[in-house]
Amino acid sequence: MSEEVEGLDKCEGINKEYLDCMQCKNQFDEDDRQPIVLPCLHTICSSCVNNGIEESQLSCPDCSRKYEVPDSSPNAFIVDYTRLDIVNFVNSFHQGKDISCENCEDGKIAAYRCQHCETFLCTPCRKSHINIRKLKHHKIIAIADIKDVFDFKQEMLCTILRHKDKPLDIYCAGEECKKTVCSMCWMEDHSGNDHIRKDITNQFEEETNLLLTKEDVVNEKVVNLSRLQEWLNDETDDVSRQTIKAELEIASFFNRCIHLLEKEKNFC
Repeated sequence: MSEEVEGLDKCEGINKEYLDCMQCKNQFDEDDRQPIVLPCLHTICSSCVNNGIEESQLSCPDCSRKYEVPDSSPNAFIVDYTRLDIVNFVNSFHQGKDISCENCEDGKIAAYRCQHCETFLCTPCRKSHINIRKLKHHKIIAIADIKDVFDFKQEMLCTILRHKDKPLDIYCAGEECKKTVCSMCWMEDHSGNDHIRKDITNQFEEETNLLLTKEDVVNEKVVNLSRLQEWLNDETDDVSRQTIKAELEIASFFNRCIHLLEKEKNFC
């Protein structure tokens, strides 16, 4: 596992920015300090969100923007699962220590990870895991093959307590929504005519293609701006050269005039 640890040591400088809450400075986790994304795209932990809600309002500790929090519920905001994946990845491999199996009580060294259960497994537990009919579709990878944080990608689950563990597998494209919801959220709150149900995978592909198109447009504008900047620089240099040339010509003209005046004066 030394190869992974060495690679993470080189990235240790990102710890405070990506792994810790900007307000309380504690590291994010999956329990009381989940990373929560505010509408301004700043991220704080769920504990600071809970403690920061006053009179159904929350103020961002970074930019000071204030947001309405319906019913003073922290579920109004989204969990940053990508950041949580990074935290789990770093916590698992940054220490360079062996990882214990999370499924048995024997403390055996884990050699695998179930991506669906998000659990580390020893070899015997892996065999038991794949022999259970309901778990046969689970993807299990060897720890030795984990090279990237994407191997820690977690399933996005609904944060509403009564919908606990329901996956966010529906995208509501309604004008007032535009967000992912679970099946129970859809039935309870998104069944009206002003809500539009879309498959989340298709929506992801659409949004990705839209972003790529926008990226191409931005890149083209950057190239055009660079060319314009080069042209402006050339024009500025040319104007400077012309200015110097004109100044020299004017100085030369006045020198000739002075010379002629002095010559005329001496002649008289």
